[in-house]
Amino acid sequence: DSATLANSVLKGLFAGGESAGGPGTASPQTPYRVGGTKKASFPVQIETRRGKKVTMIRNVTGDSEIFLRELKEALGCGGVLRDGDVEVQGDHEKRVTAFLVRKGCLSGVASSLKASAAPKKAQPKAAKSIKALDDKARAQRGRGKRP
Repeated sequence: DSATLANSVLKGLFAGGESAGGPGTASPQTPYRVGGTKKASFPVQIETRRGKKVTMIRNVTGDSEIFLRELKEALGCGGVLRDGDVEVQGDHEKRVTAFLVRKGCLSGVASSLKASAAPKKAQPKAAKSIKALDDKARAQRGRGKRP
């Protein structure tokens, strides 16, 4: 019933942010989870297959087919599930790590690595006022003249 479901979700949230199923299970917002390596790093690496580069994502739990579909759509490339790992065609290490951070499906990865892999937000350019441009032009004209 709904009260039991809500109770289990709350227990999962207070148990460290993981879902009610414990560490390594899918969170309520995504049906999959990607665990970090033993050294708390991203489980993403580049391998070469028949002269071509592929990006390997290991430690995927939950519904890895949905994970693969969303990843292929985000990257615009092909991919396959092989031996419990996800492979996508091409060298997409940085894009995959940014995707994992953005989706919030990582567990067991150092927070400093997550922060460095997060996509950078573009800073809007500061609008220059007309007055500031006029002042700059006057200053340049004033330097060029001799009394």
